[in-house]
Amino acid sequence: MTDLQASSNASGGIPIPNPDAIREFKVQTGLYNASFGEHAGASVSLLTKSGTNIIHGSVFEFLRNNVLNANDFFRNRTGQPRPDLKQNQFGFTLGGPIRQNRLYYFGSYPGTRQTNGLASGQARIACSANVVMPPITNNRSAEALGALFAGMKGAFGGVSIKLDGSNINPVALEILNFKLPDGSYLIPTPQVVNPSLPLASQGLSVVSTPCHFNEDQAIANVDARLSHDSTLAARFMWSDGSMKRFIPG
Repeated sequence: MTDLQASSNASGGIPIPNPDAIREFKVQTGLYNASFGEHAGASVSLLTKSGTNIIHGSVFEFLRNNVLNANDFFRNRTGQPRPDLKQNQFGFTLGGPIRQNRLYYFGSYPGTRQTNGLASGQARIACSANVVMPPITNNRSAEALGALFAGMKGAFGGVSIKLDGSNINPVALEILNFKLPDGSYLIPTPQVVNPSLPLASQGLSVVSTPCHFNEDQAIANVDARLSHDSTLAARFMWSDGSMKRFIPG
C-alpha cells in the first residue's frame, strides 16, 4: 500500500494515481496527528493496491471529442464555433503472485492526451479568453482611430487625441496593426459590437488557442510476506506531464 497525502493548502504538486490503482481513499478534516503533515485543513490519503495470489487486472479507455460537446455561452453569443476539447485517457493495471503466499507484484500505467481550447481564467493560465474592447475595425489607420477616439485621453490623462489621429503614439499604432503569422491581428477586431455600452466596452471577442496536455504515469508495487507478522513493501511511482498553454497578457 502506498500512502500519498496532500493537505488543502500545500499539495506539493503530487500527481494523482490511476483510479484503478487506488485501494483506499480517505479524507480527514481535523483532529489528526502530526504524521499527516504540518498544514491546517483537510488531509487526503490514497492507498494503492497490492498483488494477490490470483492474477487480476483491468484495461480502460476514455474518449471525449468535439462531436457531443456543447458550445460555450460567449462563443454562441459571438457566433463562433465550438472550441477544440478532446481528451483520451487509457491504461491498464496488473497484479498477481511472484511466489504464492510469499511475494506479490502490482503495476499500473495510465496515459492522458488532451487538447483543450475551452479552459480559462485559472491562475493566469488560459486556453481561451473573452476580450472586451472598444469597437475598433480592421481599418487601423491613424485617421480611423482618430475619428473613433477624438477628444479622449489616456487612462492617466495626457493630451486629447486629435480628430485626424496625428498625435497617436506610433508605438501604440504599431501594436494595434501588428499581425500574427496567420494574418489575424494580435489585438482582434471585435466579433460583436453593442453601441449601447460605454465606448471602451462596446466590443467583444472570444479567442481560443488550444492547450495541449500529455501525461504518462507508472506505478510498480512489490510486497513480500517474510513471516506471519512481518511484511516488506517496495513502492515506485513515476509521472511525466507536459503542457503547452496560452497565457493572456
